[in-house]
Amino acid sequence: MGSGEKSIKLLVSTITAENPRYYEYYDSMDALIYPPNTSKIKKHSASPANNRNQIIEYALVKGFTHIFFTDDDHVYPQETLTRLLSRDKMIVSGIYTMKCAPFPIVAFDQVSEDTLFSRFIDMTKVSPTELTEVKAVGAGCLLVNTEVFLKIQPPWFTLGQIYKDRWGDDMWFCKLAREAGYEIWIDPIVRVGHMTKVMLVPSYNLKNKKWEVGYNINEGVIMDAGEHD
Repeated sequence: MGSGEKSIKLLVSTITAENPRYYEYYDSMDALIYPPNTSKIKKHSASPANNRNQIIEYALVKGFTHIFFTDDDHVYPQETLTRLLSRDKMIVSGIYTMKCAPFPIVAFDQVSEDTLFSRFIDMTKVSPTELTEVKAVGAGCLLVNTEVFLKIQPPWFTLGQIYKDRWGDDMWFCKLAREAGYEIWIDPIVRVGHMTKVMLVPSYNLKNKKWEVGYNINEGVIMDAGEHD
């Protein structure tokens, strides 16, 4: 179930907290190839769910056929929009990794009653070019046909439904969409960057007798093997 290219009216959303984060995000958004009949919208608040719900309400009132959800810590390939639209799916996402080791792709192929999602997809089994159906994805590079929102009782995105003390509104939306009968897909050709902070730490390798640099990416320290001072 999809819409032909001639009838597409696309709304591209920028969602941030009170303060925008990465200039690389805005550079990539400027460089995107925008199809005809594309508009942009920005929402800023501490709640990503609230931002997304307001954007959906606006899109439905204004007659948009699709919403492209973005996060301001992502970097998008230039052909992201044209590529995802060409897939003609009701819900489709590009791929990007988590910010911490072992850096799995943010997509899930198994769900459970307690956490709603419990296993990252095995990328060794995913074609580099073919669409793959999944149970849930993040909303950092997510294209949704607005017909989906008409079949789901709002609010579409809700915090605290999966974990009481963590975000997960995008996973909750995926649950609602599946219950409404919609499939969720990832396009492995659309490979999105995920920005994060890195801490570089000088250290001395006693075995090799040389200085090296270890680095900390969010939660995990990565350093060459060997004894360090």
